[in-house]
Amino acid sequence: MELKRLTERPRKIERLRNDRKFYQQRLDVAEAALQSVTEYRENAPTPSLKNAFAAMETRWRNRRDDLKNHVQLIDFELQEMFAPEKQAHRDPMAALKEMLSGRVLNLVLAAVVMTLVYLLLRGAAYLYNKAFMKASRRRRAFVARLGSLLFYIFTTLLVLLSGMAVFYVLGDWLLLGLFIIALVGAAWALQRSLPHYILEAKLMLNLGPVREGERLIYHGLPWLVKAMGFYTTLVNPKLESGMLKVPLRELVGYNSREYSVNEPWFPTAAGDFVTLDDGKYGQIVAQTPENVQLKVLGAVKTYRATAFLEQNPRNLSQQGFTLVMTFGLDYQHQEQITTTIRDTLEQELSASLRQTDVASCLTQLTVEFSQAGASSLDFAVITTFTGDAADRYFKIQRLLQRLAVDACNKHSWVIPFTQITVHQA
Repeated sequence: MELKRLTERPRKIERLRNDRKFYQQRLDVAEAALQSVTEYRENAPTPSLKNAFAAMETRWRNRRDDLKNHVQLIDFELQEMFAPEKQAHRDPMAALKEMLSGRVLNLVLAAVVMTLVYLLLRGAAYLYNKAFMKASRRRRAFVARLGSLLFYIFTTLLVLLSGMAVFYVLGDWLLLGLFIIALVGAAWALQRSLPHYILEAKLMLNLGPVREGERLIYHGLPWLVKAMGFYTTLVNPKLESGMLKVPLRELVGYNSREYSVNEPWFPTAAGDFVTLDDGKYGQIVAQTPENVQLKVLGAVKTYRATAFLEQNPRNLSQQGFTLVMTFGLDYQHQEQITTTIRDTLEQELSASLRQTDVASCLTQLTVEFSQAGASSLDFAVITTFTGDAADRYFKIQRLLQRLAVDACNKHSWVIPFTQITVHQA
């Protein structure tokens, strides 16, 4: 009935317009018929026929007048409908006050009450958590999680009920009915999503496949599930700004696991020197959840964080690195290659390295006979350095080559070149 009253004026206007169109069409027909009958009467060949047309003319004139009266009456009603209101010239502030005192004010009051109820409940929950809950706990108890979930549900219901109560107290049945219809429609629309919400509730209760305090692989990167809630906090201590606020619904379908204390969260840190599978060597400038920047030959190269991990970075700074250099001598030294020459070369390289700027970083040097090649007898020079020498990675390789050549020159060892043997039949 309230909706019918609100739409009464536009429906009446539409009905009057339809009636006017109806009567106007018939008025046009009556005008045309009256004109035709008048012409026939004037041209009638006999008095009796003229009298018959005169009677017919009278009937059509009466019908035309009746239809014209209907049209005029409808026009008058339409003019009354669109005429300015008697109170059109009243005070604008009074008109505004009347409007605000109606449904707009009711809506505002309902919104204010619902907002106040929500803020009061959230404030009470915040004070309770601050006073009684220990933030230092690694995991919250199940009872606390269940209480938090029930509190969210209770808060939602109480906020909705407070809005309905405002409309009920004010007697605004239209807004109350529309509010209830909207809630029923929302509940009907959400019923298909009920299984998904059940999974979210299990996650929030720490009963799902993702649990607080465990390790999670999210978008290709490892994360620590710091706190579970409607917005879950994910932390990676090795990344700059390594904290994400993720909606709980996005974690549906993921799995977390227990992790070891020594388990790395990222293979590198800012300042480390690395080599990658694509052949790049450089220093880590910055690493964030999105990008890793590597300084290569004085320029900065940027990788997506997941693409950087796919390059299998070899961290030279973290626990040091080992270099293996192959160095060959001529076959004329075959008798001494595995004995005196090997020992002498090892001593020469060790003594020479001790006199360079990488001496403090050298932890091990070993020379081993590697293989009898096609043109040379090859040694494997194995050197191990601490991470402090990572910034001189290629320099050390060149240094080892130079020191090996110096040792050959000192002891007159022949360095072979590639040889081709031709057999003649």
